[in-house]
Amino acid sequence: KKMFYKVRARGYVVLSSGKKAYGKWSKANVFCMDQTRHNCKITDASSSTTKKVKLAWKKVKGAKNYTVYMSKSRYSGYKAVATTKGTSVTLSSFNGSGFAYDQNYYYYVVANAKVGKKTYKSLKYNRDGFHFYRKYY
Repeated sequence: KKMFYKVRARGYVVLSSGKKAYGKWSKANVFCMDQTRHNCKITDASSSTTKKVKLAWKKVKGAKNYTVYMSKSRYSGYKAVATTKGTSVTLSSFNGSGFAYDQNYYYYVVANAKVGKKTYKSLKYNRDGFHFYRKYY
């Protein structure tokens, strides 16, 4: 199934003759399906002795690219740390410094789609979108 959809609507009234009279079509809007039920979940989070974090997720149909957000706090402070056309990314730092041994990191992935000149994003905050990662060396 597609993740991003383009939608238009128009109203109508039923005349006394039983025929329908239609109004004008609305401008098209793009919306994104709820990613918690679809593919934009992280499927792999691993680290190695190189002090890097690899994140991987499934491809989202209609997505042009993906943005990875990361924070040291679960509910605030998220910053975009990478944008990629692929379905995985390897990170070696956060906020300009390497990953700390005793620090918790939280992250989520957003799928981006471009329609015309506008870029649309899948949901950023959702209950299943927060993924916890703690470094162990």
